[in-house]
Amino acid sequence: MWSQIATVFLAIGIFLTEFMLPAKSLGYLFSIALT
Repeated sequence: MWSQIATVFLAIGIFLTEFMLPAKSLGYLFSIALT
């Protein structure tokens, strides 16, 4: 269950990061935080 939730949040996090912030490093850190 947690893996699915993490995947959804990761997708949303990267999606928002790509559109709202030019720095992709936030998406990278976000993925590390969920791992």
